[in-house]
Amino acid sequence: AALQALGALGDPSSIHELARAAASDEAAARAAARDALARVHGNGVRAALLKHVSEATPPEKAELLRAFGERGDKDAATVLVQNAASGPEPVRLAALESLRKIAVAETITPLLDIAAKAKSDSERDPVLKALYAVCQASRDKEQTARSVVKSLARFPAAQRRQVLPLLAELATSEALDAAQIAARDPDSDLAKEAVRVLG
Repeated sequence: AALQALGALGDPSSIHELARAAASDEAAARAAARDALARVHGNGVRAALLKHVSEATPPEKAELLRAFGERGDKDAATVLVQNAASGPEPVRLAALESLRKIAVAETITPLLDIAAKAKSDSERDPVLKALYAVCQASRDKEQTARSVVKSLARFPAAQRRQVLPLLAELATSEALDAAQIAARDPDSDLAKEAVRVLG
């Protein structure tokens, strides 16, 4: 109940306690603190959130990054991208999930960079989910498609198969051209995926 009340008070000094409780093992306190972090507003609250991200332990940092997505804070895209690119897995996953939720067009290029550097499918999957969300939300499909098409050459064929479905989300003439080119690729699996995307 006290944690829920902190979410209503809008006091920047409560951020540290809420982050600590959100990262705890006690389920009820964790849920209440997460809810409060998503709701708490007031003068200095956002600045306190950003400040604490830079100082927090990894479990607390993951909760704060998660809160930015729950709050729909599109201005937090830069700090989310920074944390999505490196650091402990829980921190990266929390940042990527929030990037998926806010779906800011400006994150398309850095997300593609992160996807290209991913070392495994399990590492790449949450990045691709964020990319799908950004492509769906993009108001300038042409520009977003140009960014995706430009990045395709950076991926090996096996990884390119996973990125190709983004072209179907964008459905521009440039995306169509790129899918048609991929459908003629010597790599049969890539060509099959391209045909599916064309369909």
